[in-house]
Amino acid sequence: LLNKIHQDSVFQFYPLEYLWRDIQIALANQLSLINFATEPTSVAEVASEAFGFEFTQTPDIPITHYDMRSRYFRAFRGNEDGYLYHKVEILEKLKEFVAQQHKQGKMSH
Repeated sequence: LLNKIHQDSVFQFYPLEYLWRDIQIALANQLSLINFATEPTSVAEVASEAFGFEFTQTPDIPITHYDMRSRYFRAFRGNEDGYLYHKVEILEKLKEFVAQQHKQGKMSH
């Protein structure tokens, strides 16, 4: 499946450990619909920062680029850019998750 992913594709990764807290914030602010928009991060950045390897896959397919923002971002953070969480925080959470999985033996090096 990795052969179908371009290194320059950009997604909005979200740490599930924030889900319950973010649902509670949405409920407290009477939001009936919310997109948990995070700053876009490339697949190559995730591979490098979280998994420690260079991902150089460039299949002949369109590059995916997500950049959704939330109009309710101020209820979650004081950011002024429409994202609930920034790329630096997302990459750090991914790195922590991968390290924890290695430690528990759920992921090989």
